[in-house]
Amino acid sequence: MSEYEAGVYLALVRGGTQTMTELAETSDVPKQRVYDTVEQLRNEGFVEVIDDYPQKAHAIEPSEALAPVQTKLNQAEEYLDDLYETIDTVEKGVTTFKSRPSIEKYISNLIAEAERDIFVLGPQDVLNQFRDQLKRRADDGVRITLVVSGLDESDIEDDVVTVPEFTDVGTRVRGVTTVEDFAITTDRRKGFYWAGSARRGVDELGYFIVNDDLAFVLDRFMSESLWPFAFPTADQSRPELPGTYVRIRDALADLEHVSNVFPLDTFVVEIEGYDTETGEHASLAGVPVSYYYNEYDLRASLTVEIHDDEERRRVTVGGWTATIEDYEVRQISIGYRHGEPTLSLDDETKRHLATCRNELPASFGDREAVIGIDAFIDRMRDAVAERIDGEYRPMRHFEEFQNSLARVDAGESALVEWTETRTEPGGYLSHAGRLFDNLGYDLTLVGRLGEPVSSVFAGQFGDQNLVTVGETSVTDFLLLEDKKILFTEPNRDEPTWESILDRVTLEDLARWIDGSAVLSIGSFYATSNLPAILDGLREEVWPMLQSPPPAAHVSAGELHRLPEGRLGRVVKALERLDEAVPVTVTANRRAATALRGHLCDASMAGSTAELAKDIARSSDVSRVIIHSFTDTVAASDGTVVAARKPLPPDPREGLDVSEYFETGVALALAEGLSDGAALVLGNAVAFYFNQHSEFPTESELRSALEQYEEYFDDDQMHPILSP
Repeated sequence: MSEYEAGVYLALVRGGTQTMTELAETSDVPKQRVYDTVEQLRNEGFVEVIDDYPQKAHAIEPSEALAPVQTKLNQAEEYLDDLYETIDTVEKGVTTFKSRPSIEKYISNLIAEAERDIFVLGPQDVLNQFRDQLKRRADDGVRITLVVSGLDESDIEDDVVTVPEFTDVGTRVRGVTTVEDFAITTDRRKGFYWAGSARRGVDELGYFIVNDDLAFVLDRFMSESLWPFAFPTADQSRPELPGTYVRIRDALADLEHVSNVFPLDTFVVEIEGYDTETGEHASLAGVPVSYYYNEYDLRASLTVEIHDDEERRRVTVGGWTATIEDYEVRQISIGYRHGEPTLSLDDETKRHLATCRNELPASFGDREAVIGIDAFIDRMRDAVAERIDGEYRPMRHFEEFQNSLARVDAGESALVEWTETRTEPGGYLSHAGRLFDNLGYDLTLVGRLGEPVSSVFAGQFGDQNLVTVGETSVTDFLLLEDKKILFTEPNRDEPTWESILDRVTLEDLARWIDGSAVLSIGSFYATSNLPAILDGLREEVWPMLQSPPPAAHVSAGELHRLPEGRLGRVVKALERLDEAVPVTVTANRRAATALRGHLCDASMAGSTAELAKDIARSSDVSRVIIHSFTDTVAASDGTVVAARKPLPPDPREGLDVSEYFETGVALALAEGLSDGAALVLGNAVAFYFNQHSEFPTESELRSALEQYEEYFDDDQMHPILSP
């Protein structure tokens, strides 16, 4: 306020309402300046002017006129108090703020200073204040996890939340209907809790946290207690890699997502953390081998294979404060080992597809095949989620089944219900038999079919030659939309070469095998006496044959579960059999990695092609075929060919199709197809089974091959693969 303004205002306070002439006398302000001074005081809220003649003015009550000034003084006082408290308490780890501007300033500073990670929770109106800044940090590459609180029930449909204004802000976004105050942590080292921010009429208080342990507690509350039970958005796109994480659970959630499409050894992990035994800092890099992660379980760990100075070792990694694992991770990065795999139909696969169509016979059904040995009775079951008026609702997803087991673990209930829906033949013999039977082959099925042959096998293959070599066993087959679980009884009646000859004669075996198009056997794991059986076939049956089959096929099965000594015996027996007949070994990546580890003293495989090439080079079998989630490779005579595998619409709901692919390969061998064509045929059979849960007829198989290119329409067939 200027000197003239002060003089006029004091004159009005002392003398009450006055004309401009009177004011000039009582305030000692020149009359020519009184009018301008009064107008300025009116604009500032200190006086009111009475538009009369002569014009008059009177002072506004000082308490009312000075209120804005007092407010500014109070704000300045609070700011200075906050500043004083910051200086006084920052060493204690928590600073308290009362003024809203200070709270907003410190939150904004936290967002601006975050290096890698921001986890933020809050009501929509508060989050909107920081939306643009969060979006800029997301564009900078900071990983942002966002939980919107206080949502209406109308924002949620089918357990999916709709918050369009925030979906482009966070790397991951969820919502809750509960009323939660604003909270934020950055890099799991600093945080801010804004008490009262979600409720009107409540005193607001801000807590600025710079203590690592306290910030960690706040972060764990949001990420482990709140996040798992928040409603997700509809966006389920594949995580973009490489990615860096401060929480192992976030890393494993993304690893679980991408490993539904690509095998684990497609990825590499880099870890910064501490040795849990010595407390020393550690930097590690390696290939993920296995992991444990459940969104509703606080436990999370990762097993990594590391190569250090030509030494290979496996270590376990846990999250912050880990004690039982080898290392406590503070930062973990996940990326692709050899660049991101492509999923489109490539030129090589197109060539093999054309070859397959050309080489496929005009008709099937004029050949014979011999298939063995493992066979089971599959009791197909539904897990019961709840009973409803004498009926039941089945569990559809593995997560629901996991939760039922978690309730058992928590002591809530010891009961998990399931019910049998049907029985059907299972095991490699049954799968291959159904495909060949559909195509009109004359089959001899040699396996543990029961004594006498079980009606389950007789009902499926009644017109075929069923040769039992022992009692069968039962597998309880729990089929969910995104996983299958097999509970298998160990079969104590394992066939040996001697027990087989106790039931059938050499002459009968020779008669069935002679003239057949292929001998197909599964599997390494399911038949413990396989080496002796293969040797018996080579030594005693093959010399009796006039027209031996041109190809033998052996499925590796769960080879990675075999002890080293038994695996070595199987490989040697296969190499010996290959001296009598060209042998093709089929294996998935996991089994192939174990086989390569045995043959090459190395298990950290590279691409699928490198796997197949190494196994073929290190063994004396004619052909090795390896299949993964996305590709299939055949290696023989120093040549490697590959074909892309079509994926189901949602790979997370795709079944393990190993045996179905391998039955297609056995069919290709029976028909004398070339390597690339065999891969395509195996892929087509597996894809068809995955889509229809049954093997194709001849017309359906030809149709699947005609439509093969369409299976690679990314927009239509693979919605989750787009980042």
